[in-house]
Order: sequence, then C-alpha cells, then structure tokens
Amino acid sequence: MVGYISTAYAGRGGRDVKNEIGYYYNWYDLDGVFLDEEGPSAEYYEELGGYAESPDGYQKLILNPGAPVPESYGDIAAVIVAYENFGIPSSVDSNATKESKLAALPHGLEPYEREFKQFTDGVGSLRIAGMVECGVKY
Repeated sequence: MVGYISTAYAGRGGRDVKNEIGYYYNWYDLDGVFLDEEGPSAEYYEELGGYAESPDGYQKLILNPGAPVPESYGDIAAVIVAYENFGIPSSVDSNATKESKLAALPHGLEPYEREFKQFTDGVGSLRIAGMVECGVKY
C-alpha cells in the first residue's frame, strides 16, 4: 500500500508535503509514497524522495508526471508513471529511463489482450483505474 499525495505540480510547500508523508507513515504500514501531479523541479522531488524513504530504505517512491518522463527523474524514484490518460498509447516517451522503472495508468476503456501485450512491452508495470496491479508481461 502506498500513500497518495498531490504535490500540485510542485506548488505545495515541501514542509506541507513532508507533514503529509509523516501522517501516512504514522497511520499506516506503508510500502511507499505516490507523489502525484509532478512539476518540473527535480530538486523538489529529490528532497521529498529522501524524506519519504524509511531509515532502512525499503519504502518505494512513485512519481507521477503522467506525461513524458523528465530525464532528471531517472534516479529519484523506484517507479515513474510515464503515461496517465484515456486508453492505451502506442508508445511511451521514457527519456532513457529504464523500462523496469516505468509504469502506466490507462483509464476509460477495456482494451483487448493484444493491446495490453503491446503496451506492456514498453513499461515495467501497468496499473488500471484504482492502482490495482494488472500485470507486467504476458
């Protein structure tokens, strides 16, 4: 389970986001944090990512720019959502981010198995609608 936190495209103060991260860790036994609505500031997310990790470094940081992945995000998170939109795209712009770190959040339709296979060949993880694990490879 991960805690969902909107960063309002890096418009929220770092202290507010860190407080919310702290609340999640105090309330739940989390596996990580999902920072949504990413902005262009890699430094902002590096600082939050360092804060979000547990002392043993186990927790997973997920970033969701929901668009082409900024090259500077490559080393910040364990998972980067490279696509969030209606339907399944023909490809994902990863900016050289490793496939195993990429995820997608397609919504709004029920694609055929062939479409899932074609799309999952380009990302390491595919989540549908409410972040339920759907499958990685066929």
